[in-house]
Amino acid sequence: MSVGAKEIPKAAIHRILQRAGARFIGGAMIEEMRNLTMAYMEKIIEGAIAFVEIESRKVIKNEDIISTLRVMGLYLVVYESINSCVSARTAAPEKHKGYKGAKLFNSMEYHQRHSGYFAIPKANFQRLTLEVILEISEKIKFSETALNLFQLVVEDYLVKLCKKGYLCTLHADRETIQPRDLRLAMEIINLSL
Repeated sequence: MSVGAKEIPKAAIHRILQRAGARFIGGAMIEEMRNLTMAYMEKIIEGAIAFVEIESRKVIKNEDIISTLRVMGLYLVVYESINSCVSARTAAPEKHKGYKGAKLFNSMEYHQRHSGYFAIPKANFQRLTLEVILEISEKIKFSETALNLFQLVVEDYLVKLCKKGYLCTLHADRETIQPRDLRLAMEIINLSL
């Protein structure tokens, strides 16, 4: 694992897993999520750089990311609200006294309701993206809107994968999601990187 993968905070990974509905998280999940994020980012950036080099440009635009996703067999339904996405630094979920686990469920509901916000802070994601780009090509840069679109795509992929992994967890009569659940989900939906 590269140094940049540590740029994804543990709290951001917890937000992604909570958006997927996971209640409890196994110990090795943080590292597994960081590795999956890096692998998926590298795959998309390599494709986008190929489109940029064909047109002899130095900046990755929205169209390059969309074209890369289409080549991968993925399609974006809506991306008009990309510029309105902000980082998840908003007010914390309301605190209520109640039954055991109420804090967890309130937090899960909050993150699912506010899923239009980015789970990974923009600055951290930007540094991570820059590191991945520098490994591949030193001359390429991202436009601001393309970076927002890229972050939206990566987080959406992670949430969908975690939802499938959590279904595998529930099928195994457990409540704690583990890396083997994500690997099984990737194998089932054929998204192995």
